[in-house]
Amino acid sequence: HRPPAYLALVAGKNARIALANGATSVIGSSTAYSIDASLKQAIEDGVQPGPRMLAGSSELCTTGDVPTGSMVNWHMRLGNLGVIRTADGPVGFQGVVRDEIKKGAEVIKVSATKGHAAAASDDKISISDDELRAVVRAAHARGALVRAHVVSKAGILACARAGVDLLDHVDQLDDECIDAIAERDLTIVPSVMYVVRTLQVFDAGLMAPFLPDPVPPVFQDVISTMRVDLANICEALPRAVAAGVRIASGDDYGTGYLFHGEYGVEHTYYAKECGIAPREVLRWATRNGAEAMRRADDLGTIEVGKLADLVVVDGDPLSDIACLEQERNIVAVMKGGVLEKDRLAELPAD
Repeated sequence: HRPPAYLALVAGKNARIALANGATSVIGSSTAYSIDASLKQAIEDGVQPGPRMLAGSSELCTTGDVPTGSMVNWHMRLGNLGVIRTADGPVGFQGVVRDEIKKGAEVIKVSATKGHAAAASDDKISISDDELRAVVRAAHARGALVRAHVVSKAGILACARAGVDLLDHVDQLDDECIDAIAERDLTIVPSVMYVVRTLQVFDAGLMAPFLPDPVPPVFQDVISTMRVDLANICEALPRAVAAGVRIASGDDYGTGYLFHGEYGVEHTYYAKECGIAPREVLRWATRNGAEAMRRADDLGTIEVGKLADLVVVDGDPLSDIACLEQERNIVAVMKGGVLEKDRLAELPAD
């Protein structure tokens, strides 16, 4: 809803917020106008502070997929779909992947299914197996990763078979999906907080002024399937951990009701609502994130020879992981041996 230059300034602000809250590295997702690539370069050149980045791409969709079909009225002849880019067929997707990489993308985002607040989830897949494999081949041939918006079981299995590196949401995860993901050493990013917040806003009646009365059945379907999918993923995550699936932190921050700077809320939710041990959740945000970036050799753990990424917290997240929710508790942030944030002098002497 804003021009590219304005959005770039917002992205720069969000990068500063992320770093101040202890995020020293981020993996990009959907981005408009190749802003991620420019932001990454600005951070590396010292133009502005921010985490090290893998730059995201536009969100690649087939013609008629959710972002281009049900969310945009074709008769309005909107010429700019913002973050969305459409393609069809293996050759078509291969071309747009190469073009996104030419513009600086290091992570190719593809829309594979409905669901996760975008629409009511179903068992359909928005992209064919041949198209999905073409995306992965084209990206991997040029050293880029692929991540997918995927909710349904059929979609999760298709993405696993194709070798998609990061599977976002995976709301309908089950044991068969867990086995397929673990076998191929892929990463999932459950990102449940956007769904949690959406349901909280709906249940509190805050959406009422913007909805017809009565609420349309199609919207009721979205809400009801979100509840079912959220319950499923929370129940499945402990089994995924036990099976050795790599899980990484991350969510739709900056979208709707989930804001940059409150990254700690997802850690609290996984620990308190999904039964994941705090130490394991911290691994998602550190070691697993580094592995997902293909940077395990120099990031993610504190070892001799690795880059010094350190976060000093006023609190013990192992006993109360909610201490990570407030920026005031992030006392110092070191990225690559450089103190990017330093409030150590404010701590009591004892």
